[in-house]
Amino acid sequence: MSINRRSFLQEVKSHLSSKEAKLKIEAELDDHLLRTKQSWIEKGLEEREAETKAVLQMGSPTLLGKKLNKLHRPKVDWLLIGLLLTILSFGLLSLFTLSRFGYSGFSFSKAVVFVIIGLCVSMIMMFIDYRKIRHLGWLFYLAGAGILIVIHFFFNITINGRAYLSIASFAMDSTMAIPFFLLAWASFFSSQTFRIWKFLLLFLLSLFLLLQNSTLSIIYLYSVTVFIMLWWSPFTKKSVIMITLSTFVLVGTSSVILWGKLMIYQKMRFLAFLHPDVYDNSTLLSAHRLIREAGWFGHAISKSALSSPQADLVFVSFTYMFGWILAGILVLLMILLTVRMFYVLPRIQDSYGKRLLAGAAALYTIQLLSNLGMIVGFFPIITLALPFISYGLTPMLLNSFLIGIALSVYRRKDLHMDRA
Repeated sequence: MSINRRSFLQEVKSHLSSKEAKLKIEAELDDHLLRTKQSWIEKGLEEREAETKAVLQMGSPTLLGKKLNKLHRPKVDWLLIGLLLTILSFGLLSLFTLSRFGYSGFSFSKAVVFVIIGLCVSMIMMFIDYRKIRHLGWLFYLAGAGILIVIHFFFNITINGRAYLSIASFAMDSTMAIPFFLLAWASFFSSQTFRIWKFLLLFLLSLFLLLQNSTLSIIYLYSVTVFIMLWWSPFTKKSVIMITLSTFVLVGTSSVILWGKLMIYQKMRFLAFLHPDVYDNSTLLSAHRLIREAGWFGHAISKSALSSPQADLVFVSFTYMFGWILAGILVLLMILLTVRMFYVLPRIQDSYGKRLLAGAAALYTIQLLSNLGMIVGFFPIITLALPFISYGLTPMLLNSFLIGIALSVYRRKDLHMDRA
């Protein structure tokens, strides 16, 4: 490399903040300079003069370096972060108000700690380069399976049919395996050598492990997320459609078999959803009554209104306390968050990043729509948190991880190395 070309490239690189961008841009500029130099040589110039011409033709290295730095530096999705912070504020407002009204089924100070932990998880995930773990799919799959196996054999708490492993003050359930499976499936679906038989084997194995100690809500979230990610897999559309239809048949058959293993309250909830005029649906009726009575600006909520106003039906208590206007704003913000993730998705050109973001956006959206669907009667009532609003460390960790994935992918969307 001659002095002119080397000094030019070094000056351009000195204005770049991303180490990866420096390597990539240096290679591209050097190749362009060599081709330009060769064209001048073919026109009759000597090598040194041809190289000088090629360098001068590129313009100021300082201006070029600053321009390229703006294009290739890591990005921060401030809109997504802003939406997240606003939604978390709404959640804390709801829990603070419930605590003032005398509800004792939760700790507001713990809720604040959960939010801080969640924000830390999102920020840590944002700064982790997701591309460096794209080939660790098998490791993540084994980690997810290992969590389920450990919970199955060593759980020491059972709440509403869900097994928990309690360590100190932290209780872990099978929900904690989902982030690892999400990373694994994104890796598998990004590989051109991944085959259908591998997908079926790995999916059925993970489903079997989930069935051992998970509630239907966790199995539902996991299964729907995997099949949404399946549409971004290297399989043909015909194969994806055949797999999806076959799975529907399998789920229908399994539902008949598993019906006898459901608890009485689970059966009653499902039957009340199908036949609300025949079976008791007092929970949903109470929720509808509270929402109707909320008015534009809300009321003080009594202790007898809902059994767990901070959990799955937190949106009902939020609406009753703060009214239709603030509840509508909350729904709009949560929808905007999912729209933002899906809006960015087509702009991601890295195959692994695209599948990761698709899975994260799908899992968040499924929780949101299903929880709101329960309240309006479009979905049976199950144990399912409203993202960032319901009280609890596990749902906070899960959804903070999803937002962190979205931030990590967005941060490096202009630093991709391969195309989907």
